[in-house]
Amino acid sequence: MRTTTERAGAVAVAAVAALAVCATPATGTAGEPEPPPAWVTVGTAPPGSTVQTLQGTKTGGGGCAFDVRLSLAPGEKAVRADQVRIDPARCVTEMAVTRDIATDPATATATAPAGTAVASERAAPSPAGPAARESRESREGARAYVRSRGHYRTSWRDSAGREANAVRTDVDWSWNGQDCVLPGWGAYGYVWSTADGWQLGANDWRNVHDCDRQTSSSAVHYGNDGVFCPGAVTDVYYDRTTVHGTREGRLESEGKSWADGGCADRLAFHHELVRNL
Repeated sequence: MRTTTERAGAVAVAAVAALAVCATPATGTAGEPEPPPAWVTVGTAPPGSTVQTLQGTKTGGGGCAFDVRLSLAPGEKAVRADQVRIDPARCVTEMAVTRDIATDPATATATAPAGTAVASERAAPSPAGPAARESRESREGARAYVRSRGHYRTSWRDSAGREANAVRTDVDWSWNGQDCVLPGWGAYGYVWSTADGWQLGANDWRNVHDCDRQTSSSAVHYGNDGVFCPGAVTDVYYDRTTVHGTREGRLESEGKSWADGGCADRLAFHHELVRNL
């Protein structure tokens, strides 16, 4: 089974989901016409969503890596990005971005549904530098702090809408818009469908804070040795699923992921950023 680090060299072009995103033009070599679009539908745009175009990059296993970024200002509750269709040859996808959504009940529970497995942990973050260590002693009390909490969840689902696997990262922090953040706790959760043959591979969680923000970030590999796609190996990589709580009270996320190998075209990505407090 291949590990996350085997894909660490993949480079994805980021898109900020709070803004309109345009596809990068021509992928063909100089003097050659760009191939015509060959779209494959993998999902449906929810009512009220805005469809945005995102340019990705080819991976070593024949998939396309996409980097999705979402953001919530103080007072905003949730935003979601669902893959709608993809042109695999050009590594271009369309995703539907929906704000102020009702969150999926499946994303809010740590209980494993039948046929799935879960791994999770919650802990206080480690300082990322001297400024982070001195933040509580030197800054606390300058202005009233507001406590916030949120999570970022990325998943890949099959053509029937069943979730193959997912990664969730949580952050709990306090902010006042002026001084250093006060760290609370961070957490991660991994979910994978054992009924469909998915297995948890290499994974790494980072839980840190500095003066500007608190961060919870996971890199995870899930593999399938032929149950999901008979006779072929399928891999899904999350590199990384990251959520930040900032000193201005913003909840921000960055998530790069891709599916490789057999039947990868039967999987579609979904991203959800939710403010819980």
